[in-house]
Amino acid sequence: MPRRGEGGAAEGSTAAYSDLMRQLNGIDASFLNMETGTAFGHVASLNIYDPTGAPGGAGLEATKQTILERIDQLTPFRRRLIEVPLGLDLPYWLEDPNFDIDFHVRHHAVPPPGTPQQLGEAISRIVARPLDRSRPLWELYVIEGLENGTRIAQLMKIHHAAIDGASGALMLSAILDLDPNFRPTAGPTPWEPEAIPSDDEMLRITMGEYLRRPEKMIRLGVRTVRDLAKASRSGGLRSIADLVAQPMPGPIGTMLRQRLRSQYGDDTDRPPALPPTHAPRTPWNMAITAHRRFAYTTIPLEDAKTIRRAFGCTFNDVVMTVCSGALRGYLTHHDCLPKESLIAMVPVSVRSGNETDTYQNRVSALLAELATNEPDPVKRLKRVQQSMTIAKGNMAGVLLKHFYPVSAVADGQGLNMTVQSYNGNLDFGFIACRELVPDLWLLTDLLQDAMKELLAAASKAAAGPATAKPAKKSAAKPATKSVPKRKAS
Repeated sequence: MPRRGEGGAAEGSTAAYSDLMRQLNGIDASFLNMETGTAFGHVASLNIYDPTGAPGGAGLEATKQTILERIDQLTPFRRRLIEVPLGLDLPYWLEDPNFDIDFHVRHHAVPPPGTPQQLGEAISRIVARPLDRSRPLWELYVIEGLENGTRIAQLMKIHHAAIDGASGALMLSAILDLDPNFRPTAGPTPWEPEAIPSDDEMLRITMGEYLRRPEKMIRLGVRTVRDLAKASRSGGLRSIADLVAQPMPGPIGTMLRQRLRSQYGDDTDRPPALPPTHAPRTPWNMAITAHRRFAYTTIPLEDAKTIRRAFGCTFNDVVMTVCSGALRGYLTHHDCLPKESLIAMVPVSVRSGNETDTYQNRVSALLAELATNEPDPVKRLKRVQQSMTIAKGNMAGVLLKHFYPVSAVADGQGLNMTVQSYNGNLDFGFIACRELVPDLWLLTDLLQDAMKELLAAASKAAAGPATAKPAKKSAAKPATKSVPKRKAS
């Protein structure tokens, strides 16, 4: 391997760059291109630790040490973005020669007493800032002061272009251990940073790609759409075609979009979808600002199991119905519940297990009815279950207690509810545009109410119909004159 210096090229080898750098796929790049001044492409997770018996175990220095010890397993932590001038091709990932752990791992604290609302406010401000594209696209905040200093939180903020949900879970497992006393016995596997190519070198790489494979962009787009169409039965192929072609500006992008639409624009070529229904308008279907609110709550996993067993449904059905109940309660509270049901977009992993790069986006989505216009919780669950059936066709000695997802919002989608199961709990994270949802914590209370409502229905279903007892015969009583009821004052 040629020796490369910081900011310089290997001696006379443009081809070396092309071999060493990894190019983003169309879906990865679409998460970069979705960013505006108000919409961001990063996602996050909030981990809450119990540091009892492990002083400093989740603190700033211990966290940096743990990451450096395992940096060979944390590929997205080392990669920085290299964009092709004029957007002539998809960007590349490159091992950052200027990697600086102190830039990425940061300290924060909440004031006493460290309530969930105070933590939520701190997170709201952190996730409302875009990531620096001149460095690897992640930040980790160590947040102290929770629950009167008895808990430590870590907020991992990383760009969606670098990972999807499945690869994010793999990355977290590389940092955490089952044994609180485990420490790596050897240092990390050596990794060699790569030089940052100049714009001229990137243009030469791009021109070389076009000369060697002039059909590359067309085949990339068509293959991506075929994969998504095969894995997802949501139907929106025209939208997917736009998503894939979006990274390509100018005449190349126009040609790609026309090619994809001509091939997949026919309605008869679409996979089965939901019955024709339009999602109704809500207060969240507005343009968003750059400001955010975050709230979180937990329900026991065993409660979800109880409901699943009682009604013969899946965990996903239970989670979606609980979310539906919370949304219905919120909209009713604000006197704006639509007559039509809300529609949810549910992420779906399309990983085959044969991917050459673990850390890339392999995700699609399906659409499902939430039955928010159904007042009965059991009927709501059955409708959600039917809709989903159609649509489918541990760190440095401290104990991780909760893992709350912190997702993203976009124009027209000012509220996002995401759930992660971990350690016997379902941890819900709510992220919203600050101006569109001023009372976000109300949704956490309503979600708990929706869960209690379903548990009561499950208990009733498990008990079965009550057995009627024969009435005891009694001696006849003399008739008495009925007393008229009083009118309520």
